[in-house]
Amino acid sequence: RPGKRGGAFCAYTSPNHHPYLLLNWTSRTRDVVTLAHELGHGVHGYLSREQGVFQMSTPLTLAETASVFGETVTRGRLMGLLTDPNEKFALAASGMDDAIATVFRQVAMNRFEAGIHGHRRDHGELAIDDFNRIWGDTQQAMLGDAVEITEGYRTWWSYIPHFIHTPGYVYAYAYGQLLAGQLQECLGFLELVGLEVRAFFFDPGSPSRNRVSSSVAWAKRSASVSNRR
Repeated sequence: RPGKRGGAFCAYTSPNHHPYLLLNWTSRTRDVVTLAHELGHGVHGYLSREQGVFQMSTPLTLAETASVFGETVTRGRLMGLLTDPNEKFALAASGMDDAIATVFRQVAMNRFEAGIHGHRRDHGELAIDDFNRIWGDTQQAMLGDAVEITEGYRTWWSYIPHFIHTPGYVYAYAYGQLLAGQLQECLGFLELVGLEVRAFFFDPGSPSRNRVSSSVAWAKRSASVSNRR
């Protein structure tokens, strides 16, 4: 509607209140996936309330896991409802595009951040041209010779708010996508996996990356045993 800000986000509040979502709904498949993403954050925030105000905030290793997991589950459900091969192809293609943006592009952005902070430590303050050059170099490393980086695109680092309000955040998208993919493989065994997923989403203030990884490994081992039966 006129005057409404764009994008979508989930905002945690306090342990005695539920999170809030902002969404711009235009009745497209993309909006369904975006809603699933933000509801993933919302469920994560809701489950974490019992940890108290000092522990309910999500660590970076899990910051995007529940949200991307929500996308993954929703895409699978949508795919199961479709019957038209062209619609299935379009949904699969959009999922691949999102996976590339969530893993490869976010890693490239992480390399950009490492580059600018490394430059600041080694050489001092950066000029705008330094930001542009490092952005162009890290994007070109991702795209290879398939895409030509134009001069106008070299300034696109400036529109990404994460670089300013949460430095180092972007790797969480890649980590979340990869972990969500592993969890999806276990979804056929809801009695086992459902409890495990809830366990480390319920306690987001404390688990280490090793604990999360071992949880996924346990679920996959359980699934393997069930398959052999």
